[in-house]
Amino acid sequence: MNRSTSARRVAGLVTALALVGAACGSPSSDDQGVEAAASPSPTAVASPTPAPTPSASPTPTATPSPSPSATASPTSEPTPTASPTPKPLSTPTYYDGVEPVRIEIPAIGVDATVVDLAIGPGDPEVPERWEDAGWYTNTRNPGEIGPSVLAGHIDSKSGPAVFYRLDELVVGDEIIVSGEDGESRTFVVQDSGQYPKENLPDEVFGYGERVPELRVITCGGTFDRSVGHYQDNFVVYAAMEI
Repeated sequence: MNRSTSARRVAGLVTALALVGAACGSPSSDDQGVEAAASPSPTAVASPTPAPTPSASPTPTATPSPSPSATASPTSEPTPTASPTPKPLSTPTYYDGVEPVRIEIPAIGVDATVVDLAIGPGDPEVPERWEDAGWYTNTRNPGEIGPSVLAGHIDSKSGPAVFYRLDELVVGDEIIVSGEDGESRTFVVQDSGQYPKENLPDEVFGYGERVPELRVITCGGTFDRSVGHYQDNFVVYAAMEI
């Protein structure tokens, strides 16, 4: 029910009560008054005009609020995964060697000239002079990756030769090989070994680690007077400081 309908109903009720009050005159006594009030004369009471029945105002139909159409969420695109940065291929390090003309081994007092030697059919060449060392030119230049091989005598008929004390070297001793222009390569002793001449291991002339290496060879073991040679070779293994 709306407010205007309620107001009209209240007004009609007030009018009806007013008409009832106007039809009851002033009583002459309390009893008469009560009686009159209880039983009014039908002629004296005016029939009240019935209040018009208000027409019910149509209740406005609530217009349903349109449900908001669900907005389709855009399809979330997958977050691209960063591709791992490929590791660059390891580039081998190249080292320049020198053409040796001098060798120094401070721990045993060696400071000698280096001459070129060849390895061919038969026995390898050896230095002509007892005080010289020799470099086998078909091995690596000292300072290049791979083994460079130098050799020298241990003694002569007149006394000690260039590598007489080679077997005194210990791990950590230095061997310095220099070129014609004075450029040098320093190697550090790693190991040593003594082998029969006819049974040298492949590692003497073969590759070891991928670093510049040096082999220094002299004679060793027992001297065989029947042939005038030592029966063994003594080999020092060294690697360049890098």
